[in-house]
Amino acid sequence: MGGRARRSAVVYEFPDRLIVIADHLTEAGFWRAGLPVVRLPTSAVDDVVGQAVQRALTEAPASIPATPWKEYAPGASLVGVRRRVSLLGSV
Repeated sequence: MGGRARRSAVVYEFPDRLIVIADHLTEAGFWRAGLPVVRLPTSAVDDVVGQAVQRALTEAPASIPATPWKEYAPGASLVGVRRRVSLLGSV
Protein backbone atom coordinates (compact mmCIF):
# COMPACT_ATOMS: atom_id res chain seq x y z
CA MET A 1 0.00 0.00 0.00
CA GLY A 2 2.90 2.34 -0.57
CA GLY A 3 3.71 2.81 3.12
CA ARG A 4 0.39 4.48 3.97
CA ALA A 5 -1.34 3.18 7.06
CA ARG A 6 -4.71 1.57 6.40
CA ARG A 7 -7.44 3.17 8.48
CA SER A 8 -11.03 2.15 9.12
CA ALA A 9 -13.94 3.37 11.22
CA VAL A 10 -17.51 2.17 11.69
CA VAL A 11 -20.72 4.03 12.50
CA TYR A 12 -23.34 2.02 14.37
CA GLU A 13 -26.91 3.28 14.61
CA PHE A 14 -28.92 2.37 17.69
CA PRO A 15 -32.45 3.59 18.45
CA ASP A 16 -31.15 6.23 20.88
CA ARG A 17 -27.61 7.02 19.66
CA LEU A 18 -24.95 6.77 16.99
CA ILE A 19 -21.59 5.25 17.86
CA VAL A 20 -18.44 5.91 15.84
CA ILE A 21 -15.64 3.44 16.56
CA ALA A 22 -12.14 3.27 15.13
CA ASP A 23 -11.02 -0.08 13.79
CA HIS A 24 -7.41 -0.94 14.57
CA LEU A 25 -5.30 -3.21 12.39
CA THR A 26 -3.44 -5.65 14.62
CA GLU A 27 0.10 -6.83 13.99
CA ALA A 28 -1.49 -10.24 13.35
CA GLY A 29 -3.35 -8.73 10.37
CA PHE A 30 -6.93 -8.63 11.62
CA TRP A 31 -9.12 -5.65 12.51
CA ARG A 32 -10.31 -4.92 16.03
CA ALA A 33 -12.60 -2.16 17.27
CA GLY A 34 -10.97 0.29 19.66
CA LEU A 35 -10.57 3.85 20.81
CA PRO A 36 -11.49 6.51 20.05
CA VAL A 37 -15.19 5.88 20.50
CA VAL A 38 -17.52 8.80 19.84
CA ARG A 39 -21.13 8.76 21.00
CA LEU A 40 -23.56 11.06 19.13
CA PRO A 41 -27.28 11.69 19.29
CA THR A 42 -29.35 10.18 16.49
CA SER A 43 -30.18 13.74 15.45
CA ALA A 44 -26.52 14.50 14.63
CA VAL A 45 -26.15 16.19 11.23
CA ASP A 46 -23.94 14.70 8.52
CA ASP A 47 -21.09 17.17 9.13
CA VAL A 48 -20.89 16.20 12.82
CA VAL A 49 -20.93 12.49 11.98
CA GLY A 50 -18.23 13.09 9.38
CA GLN A 51 -16.08 14.94 11.91
CA ALA A 52 -16.46 12.03 14.33
CA VAL A 53 -15.40 9.56 11.62
CA GLN A 54 -12.42 11.77 10.73
CA ARG A 55 -11.44 11.90 14.41
CA ALA A 56 -11.63 8.11 14.67
CA LEU A 57 -9.49 7.70 11.56
CA THR A 58 -6.94 10.29 12.68
CA GLU A 59 -6.56 9.26 16.32
CA ALA A 60 -6.48 5.49 15.87
CA PRO A 61 -2.98 3.99 15.88
CA ALA A 62 -1.62 2.61 12.61
CA SER A 63 -1.01 -0.82 14.12
CA ILE A 64 -1.59 -2.46 17.48
CA PRO A 65 -0.64 -5.77 19.08
CA ALA A 66 -3.31 -8.46 19.20
CA THR A 67 -4.70 -8.64 22.74
CA PRO A 68 -7.36 -10.71 24.53
CA TRP A 69 -10.89 -9.33 24.96
CA LYS A 70 -10.53 -8.50 28.65
CA GLU A 71 -7.73 -6.04 27.92
CA TYR A 72 -9.76 -3.84 25.59
CA ALA A 73 -13.23 -4.35 27.07
CA PRO A 74 -13.13 -1.00 28.95
CA GLY A 75 -13.65 0.78 25.62
CA ALA A 76 -16.88 -1.14 25.11
CA SER A 77 -18.29 0.30 28.33
CA LEU A 78 -17.97 3.78 26.82
CA VAL A 79 -20.68 2.90 24.29
CA GLY A 80 -22.99 1.23 26.78
CA VAL A 81 -21.97 -2.41 26.20
CA ARG A 82 -22.01 -4.23 29.49
CA ARG A 83 -21.33 -7.76 28.24
CA ARG A 84 -19.35 -9.13 25.31
CA VAL A 85 -22.48 -10.91 24.10
CA SER A 86 -24.17 -7.49 23.77
CA LEU A 87 -21.39 -6.27 21.51
CA LEU A 88 -21.44 -9.36 19.33
CA GLY A 89 -25.21 -9.77 19.29
CA SER A 90 -25.70 -7.70 16.13
CA VAL A 91 -23.16 -9.72 14.11
